[in-house]
Amino acid sequence: MAGQIRMSPEELKSKATRYGQGANQIEDILRQLQNLQNELRGEWEG
Repeated sequence: MAGQIRMSPEELKSKATRYGQGANQIEDILRQLQNLQNELRGEWEG
């Protein structure tokens, strides 16, 4: 059964949308962490 998609096109589209939304959330979190890291770097002495 390898290589077969066992869901309807609608289900596949829905899951692909959710997957993309999750990827966007991860990118947002990484961006927030990068901004925080930059703030901390600016505050660091020594």
